[in-house]
Amino acid sequence: MLLHALTSQSSAQKLNQYTQPGMKVFLDEHNYAVKPAIYRNVKLGTIINESILKKLAAIETPADVQKTFTEVAVEIDMQLSQSR
Repeated sequence: MLLHALTSQSSAQKLNQYTQPGMKVFLDEHNYAVKPAIYRNVKLGTIINESILKKLAAIETPADVQKTFTEVAVEIDMQLSQSR
């Protein structure tokens, strides 16, 4: 049997997915899940581009982490301020 969990608790309740064996535990995880940043700011989907991802992937040393994250954060902040 193939089960598809709905992404909204109210939809899962309306379709009685909570009554299916094993689904209650899975669906209860909605109470503890952390929403990805993209859900909190839809503009991030257009701002996080290949250039930023390449910079993050190129981090080689612990010293590079802070430097690269700071550069990327400044770049994202600039793009967010321009898109208002």
